Amino acid sequence: MLVCASRFPLETSYPMYSWALSNVMAKYAQTKEASNYIRNIFEGVLRAATFYFCVTAEKGTLGASPEWQDVGRSKHHLVVNIGERDKALSFICEWLESSAEDYVTIVDPYFGLEDLDLVLRIFETNSRLDLRIVTGKYHQNKVDGSLADAYSSAWRQLCDHTPPNTEVLVVGFVDNGKAPFHDRWILSKAAGLRLGTSYNSIGNRDSEISVLGSEEVVTVQRTVARYEARQLKVTDGRRVAYESFELLA
Repeated sequence: MLVCASRFPLETSYPMYSWALSNVMAKYAQTKEASNYIRNIFEGVLRAATFYFCVTAEKGTLGASPEWQDVGRSKHHLVVNIGERDKALSFICEWLESSAEDYVTIVDPYFGLEDLDLVLRIFETNSRLDLRIVTGKYHQNKVDGSLADAYSSAWRQLCDHTPPNTEVLVVGFVDNGKAPFHDRWILSKAAGLRLGTSYNSIGNRDSEISVLGSEEVVTVQRTVARYEARQLKVTDGRRVAYESFELLA
């Protein structure tokens, strides 16, 4: 089959290669030979594809999005271009419906009052989920007075629902209020999403959203747990301060 496929243009041979690879995966997936056969074949196909792209790109015959390329949205990864915020939010909501269990933790150093619509989306997806928001102190400095009152007021302006059980944890260095973490995640009991930019910036700049692997989920949860338990008091000689409050109606 592979020899036969090699005689045809890529448009014709691509499904033939895919069929052959799928059969190898089905046959050896649960055997000790899997690492030898499946991995080697995959890497061979990958090298061939890389070579093809390099050669055709040099000749200027390959467009940025060839017709045969699968440009459909993956269930595990999404590239979000400028102006595609709705598509990104749909991806997040689909993940919440399929993967969120017991609780959701939003980790974003720039999460603020204007981002409470994400809490509302989670509530509308599953009203039984407990929520925790881990954000940075610096982004909250524009709020005058009590953070708890400001968040409650912002929620009342957003909707008439009683908010879900939601704790907001504000973390920041004592000297400047900036968060000791940079990346953005949405985590649940055994699943997680990585956001390439802050929630409020999705669709304003090109970014990506990807589903965390099982090992990545464990690693990220351990990192975030240090803040949730307020274990990290000093890092790199700088003190870390914490403030928490409940989101109330």
